[in-house]
Amino acid sequence: MRDLLSTKVNFVICLFGLLGNVLNLVILAQRGLFKRMSRMEKSANSGLMALAVSDMLFCAAVIPGTFVDHSRFSYSSRYDMGLLYELYSNCVINTFIMSSTWLTVTMAVSRYVAICHPLRARQVIGATFAGATVLLVFVACIVCNLPRFWNDRLESIDCREGGSQYFPTSGYLKRHKRVGVAYLWSYFVVAVFLPLVALTFCNLNLINALRQSAAMRRRYNRAGREGTAASEPTDRITMTLVIIVVMYVLLVTPAELCNFVSDIIIRNASGPGGFNLAVAFSNTLQSINFAVNFVLYCVVNTHFRRGVYALLCWPSRAARGRGAPKSSSAKLQHQPSNLETPQSVFSEAVSVM
Repeated sequence: MRDLLSTKVNFVICLFGLLGNVLNLVILAQRGLFKRMSRMEKSANSGLMALAVSDMLFCAAVIPGTFVDHSRFSYSSRYDMGLLYELYSNCVINTFIMSSTWLTVTMAVSRYVAICHPLRARQVIGATFAGATVLLVFVACIVCNLPRFWNDRLESIDCREGGSQYFPTSGYLKRHKRVGVAYLWSYFVVAVFLPLVALTFCNLNLINALRQSAAMRRRYNRAGREGTAASEPTDRITMTLVIIVVMYVLLVTPAELCNFVSDIIIRNASGPGGFNLAVAFSNTLQSINFAVNFVLYCVVNTHFRRGVYALLCWPSRAARGRGAPKSSSAKLQHQPSNLETPQSVFSEAVSVM
């Protein structure tokens, strides 16, 4: 069961997530190009695009693990990508987990400031702020995960028959247990505990803001006035972030806790079979979190669904345009072309987003 979750199930989830996040990135990028947005809307859109990139890279990093023969790495006669993946994939995967975590935190905090402290938000939050924050998050996450490259190291012995045998051995962090444990605890605080506290605080305030907005909308509706239409895009973005945070807490946090405990246990004794199964199951839930934002956007945002429909139906619409009967050259000079481009279709789809 553990092997099934870690290989085939994870592969299907991450393959879906890879394709879904590519669609997220394309549609959000087109939205940023064709729709006029406020500074804070641009910031939120940029954050969602960065999150799509991070989630996509996580899925891309997990997928090769399905095709790696993990049983052959006690000793291996081949120095290949499979051997390097076995040694260093944990560092790469954790980098993208951490980047997605802190991108979620920055979006939640930005949204909290925008909703609860709008005057301050207008002075700070914008496209430049979002770009700088995204860059800082990715650089910081790479730096925080660099020590994992020294968790194991590769050594080789020459064989009498020719060739070499490669085998993993303990790296600096495993040989110096105090340093390794200090790193694990520091990483846990920075990558799990602090984000969980920040996300819980921001989400509670955002949920309260949504309730107040809904109550205000009901009062306006009873009074027969239409004064809340402008708040609908804001509420839609806020609702999306609230659900993203809830999914993170439910799907990612258990995996991070299990993996942290697993790292501590492995340094002293082998983990029990039931616990190893729990680790595999929680890691599968974690993969689901990074794979299903596409589904979330389709469910929550009607206009996102229109963008997906426009993207998927563009080839057939363009083919119909090319297959239209040709009129005389005089008519063609006075009539617009029936051919559609992806840009025109997307412009139509996002004009009301």
